[in-house]
Amino acid sequence: MIRLNPNIPFKTRGNGAVALRLYLRDENSIVLIKSIIEETLEKYLLLSGKTSPAVVIHRGTVGSSYRYVYLKALHDIVLSSVAKEIVKKNDDLVIMVNKGRGIIGAVAAIGAYPLVNFTYELIVYREFQDRSRMRGIDKNSVLEFDRIHRPETFGNYDFKHRRVLITPHGPDPVLVGVRSCNLEELLSALKVIRVIDGKSIGEFEWIIFRTNQGTDAHLKRSKDNSKSYKAVSIVGWLKEKPRIIKGGHVVFNLVTPRSTVITCVSYRETGRLRNVLRLLKPGDEIEVKGGIKPWTGGVNLNVEKVRVLRSQKHVLLLNPLCPKCGKRMKSRGRGKGFKCPACGFSLDLSSKEVRQLERIVMPGLFMSDPLAYRHLTKPVRLYGRRFKDRHRLMVMSSILIGYGEESQDI
Repeated sequence: MIRLNPNIPFKTRGNGAVALRLYLRDENSIVLIKSIIEETLEKYLLLSGKTSPAVVIHRGTVGSSYRYVYLKALHDIVLSSVAKEIVKKNDDLVIMVNKGRGIIGAVAAIGAYPLVNFTYELIVYREFQDRSRMRGIDKNSVLEFDRIHRPETFGNYDFKHRRVLITPHGPDPVLVGVRSCNLEELLSALKVIRVIDGKSIGEFEWIIFRTNQGTDAHLKRSKDNSKSYKAVSIVGWLKEKPRIIKGGHVVFNLVTPRSTVITCVSYRETGRLRNVLRLLKPGDEIEVKGGIKPWTGGVNLNVEKVRVLRSQKHVLLLNPLCPKCGKRMKSRGRGKGFKCPACGFSLDLSSKEVRQLERIVMPGLFMSDPLAYRHLTKPVRLYGRRFKDRHRLMVMSSILIGYGEESQDI
């Protein structure tokens, strides 16, 4: 299961897609598989005015064109015409509903194989008829699981806001989604995490996906910061002190090495990240990671995380102390020296006292509250880790089935 560019407006919630890898005994199996997929879609697919899913069945090796779509779809916009041309050239079987914009996600999911960096997600499903009910997950059991298995597991609980993060909020069949870098720990979650009535989540239907979640796969260094909906990582210097606007959001202007200026916004929901940004000073060198969004008169950069590369010295200039009584003197005007307001002692020539203050914000990585994380956001506890998919490349006796579901609005 993969997540794609979270900044795309014409997407379903989460912008996810799924690929299944199957090994075949004979060529006739493809016809049977296609029939099963069509029956499943007809039975379970809930169509609204915007959903536009698609399934792609690809046989054999995964070509570079599929990989291109995946990598581009992580941080940019991909046209459905590009995906359609690829499946046509490869003679893939395609099932599309409505306009089939989900073909982009389906092709991208196939192109993601093999994942270079990956995590796992355990998804537990409730009964289809229960999709509109409260999930009723026992908070204490989630805290227990997180305590036992951190730092391998992540995104379970926001301790600041005291909120469980493994439960979605929509009327869908997903009960919980638990993420980890370790397969065995996810199997442990099936026993530890419970619903309020005492049942463990292992008593429900479940599946474990290899995913690109929690890897920052969407954040790419970019020289072009003017294209809406791109996910980018930009280095620059603060032009002036950040300001707070209505709603509690923090806004600042970043000057890039190409001398372009982009407005950056950290919304109130980012919590501690917003509080850190308020303490930055003009001239601080930072790397801002996030998504380009339309803004009044142009675009802005919606901040996900910030790395402070170099902070300017904070210098305070003070009038000298009176050598006679020790009180702080006052200036008599530019170039006219200083006079003590207490004893009247004067200094004709003297420079101000230079005092260097310690900065509160030092070089380092600063992130938002977990409540504001995207699916792809790499949490602090995963930095320094790297995972590689050691599975062999696709062989001719196998097929990949990609499923994507996106909005038609473009």
